[in-house]
Amino acid sequence: MKTAVVFQGGGPLGAFGCGAWQVVAPWLRRQGHELVAVAGASIGALNSAVVACHAQDEHDDLGAAALDRLWRRDIAVPLPSVPPMTDEMRAWSGWWTGFALGNPALFAPLYQNWHPLAGLRRVALPLYSQQRMRSMFERIVGDGYVSDASAPVLAVAATDVLSGALRLFSSADAPVDAVQLSASAAIPLMFEPVTIEGRLYCDGEVNRRSPVAPLVNALRDGGRITAEEPLQLVTIGQFCRNAGRAPRTSQELLDRSLQLMLADKLAEPLDVTHHIDITRAPEPHDNISGQFDYSTPRIEALIEAGRIAAQAGLDALRARSLRVVATSAGRA
Repeated sequence: MKTAVVFQGGGPLGAFGCGAWQVVAPWLRRQGHELVAVAGASIGALNSAVVACHAQDEHDDLGAAALDRLWRRDIAVPLPSVPPMTDEMRAWSGWWTGFALGNPALFAPLYQNWHPLAGLRRVALPLYSQQRMRSMFERIVGDGYVSDASAPVLAVAATDVLSGALRLFSSADAPVDAVQLSASAAIPLMFEPVTIEGRLYCDGEVNRRSPVAPLVNALRDGGRITAEEPLQLVTIGQFCRNAGRAPRTSQELLDRSLQLMLADKLAEPLDVTHHIDITRAPEPHDNISGQFDYSTPRIEALIEAGRIAAQAGLDALRARSLRVVATSAGRA
């Protein structure tokens, strides 16, 4: 069955998507399903680009190993060597490390822009530089990812700053390059908006729309799937409706608000044959770790959580299929 996959954003939460893909990718291979498209926004755009560019590697794992290497080797940041910490202390250490020092693979602080008066020109004076991330995108897609008939479509979503529209940059229309990927991950305040064709774009996750419906429509309009052809959709949601504990600090309140605004975003009803919804469960210190904790312990925990959630999602699909078969047999 033809399958499309959508990764949600969320900074370090992208490690959850990495873990989920380690389970979903081999399952797709075993079932003989065809990956026709992979899409995402923000850090989901990074995950999507890696999967698309390695989907036809000799490893035949749909990019699962490449994605795992990226998160464990390039993105995860070891914590300073200190006496043993509690989980809460580790979460705060990871958050402060990311906030103050950035991430070696993704972003660097621009301390000169942290002066309060710089806020008057925040669009031109962002808090962090996105150059490291753009360099990573360039290494992944080169001059641009092109999808032929046998390769999956890569689609990344970005938000038009002025119109508020969600734009889907798809390799079915033109090569997807590092500039478009950077636009999809240009978090307001943190990074400068990205100009494409004279328009300003920022992170695709700040839009209340998800890329799911535009992706399905684009696949059908572009002929990658016909109107009568079954489509299997896999969505990997990384924001939680529920919380592991009540927030206490300003940072925790801010992160909790973000979680609530983006939770369930990929669960919209669609006309697809199967929808495998893989959603992350809350961690006790989610609100502390937030969007800056890229520490190795957290990344490893998120990867494992993704594996567990993906297996649960596939088990639920199998249970539904068995119920349908049993019901059909009973009617016969």
